[in-house]
Amino acid sequence: MVFAGTTVVNGNCVCLVTDTGMSTEIGRVHSQIQEASQHEEDTPLKKKLNEFGEALTMIIGLICALVWLINVKYFLSWEYVDGWSRNFKFSFEKCTYYFEIAVALAVAAIP
Repeated sequence: MVFAGTTVVNGNCVCLVTDTGMSTEIGRVHSQIQEASQHEEDTPLKKKLNEFGEALTMIIGLICALVWLINVKYFLSWEYVDGWSRNFKFSFEKCTYYFEIAVALAVAAIP
């Protein structure tokens, strides 16, 4: 019996084809490999890296939110009149500027 892909260097032979395609031994091996790859579980290293990535994302998000909240005083202001907050002033340009800084910090921290 000769398998497909067998290298013959010299000689004569008469062969009878019994199976083709996925019915051959190589086809069966291929289907077993494909089936095994579909049921593959994550390795312990991959699980740890996923956990670390999720934790790092949360920490970076919190730091960026904190940076933006620290700078609220620059784009939101008010005055106290008779003990009450009055005359709120909001600067959209400064708000977006400090938001861009927070996003830039997140982009710089992720790689």
